[in-house]
Amino acid sequence: MNGKRKLYVDQYGNHVWASSLKEVRRQFRGRVHKMYKDDGDSSVMVGYVIGDHWFTVFNVTPLEIPA
Repeated sequence: MNGKRKLYVDQYGNHVWASSLKEVRRQFRGRVHKMYKDDGDSSVMVGYVIGDHWFTVFNVTPLEIPA
């Protein structure tokens, strides 16, 4: 695996765990576009549009609580 695993969730509720966008594209075919959200004075990238799926990407880190 190249990077940390991320959670990709589309508008239909499909969940995909992948470490790269290339892995997601294997399952969902179509052109890839970046998806943005307006955040006050600027825009921030929140995910990708792949075909007719709008994926929001979450960086998920494991929960670690000291014993």
